[in-house]
Amino acid sequence: MEVVESKQAVLDREFISNRRSARALRYSVVPMFDNSGGISGALAIGRDVTAQKTVTDALKASEENLREILEKSPLGVAVISHSLEDGRIEAKRLFANAALGKLFGQRLPEDVIGNDISKTWVDLDQYYKANKAMSDGVDLANFEAHRRRDDGTEFWVSVNTCSVRFDNQKCTMAWHFDITNRRQAEQYSRQL
Repeated sequence: MEVVESKQAVLDREFISNRRSARALRYSVVPMFDNSGGISGALAIGRDVTAQKTVTDALKASEENLREILEKSPLGVAVISHSLEDGRIEAKRLFANAALGKLFGQRLPEDVIGNDISKTWVDLDQYYKANKAMSDGVDLANFEAHRRRDDGTEFWVSVNTCSVRFDNQKCTMAWHFDITNRRQAEQYSRQL
């Protein structure tokens, strides 16, 4: 008899071993053929993957909880990737929550993902300084940035960052807090 591995089938089945506990078993089934090419039997191997399934399910639930927390945050939250293009740092958002989309004048967070964010900075020197620090893994604390929405209106944010891994790459998570009213009040106070 010859085992033909190219026709291997993997089946995932949950099997209840007794009334007190459920076990997750993974079966690999390989057909066995006789000399004439007909199936003469099958080789089945099963292994207990309950622990792996428990960990995977817990991780998935944890990720869903974290995503829900970030999505509902009143602060604008983004995950930003940094790359060096032609000797200058280019930054793009890989994740944004609804509050960040709203802050930048968009109805959906997806509308602010994937774009080069340099266009949203009024002061490009400020952009390069902040993104150089972030790409070097330096966390920003209360970094005040002059920003621009897609419709051209300008506003101020206080940004806090930390380095994170996202989609298996080094990135930065940034929290944006709108401080436009405070900056305007400070400017008005100085004018008086």
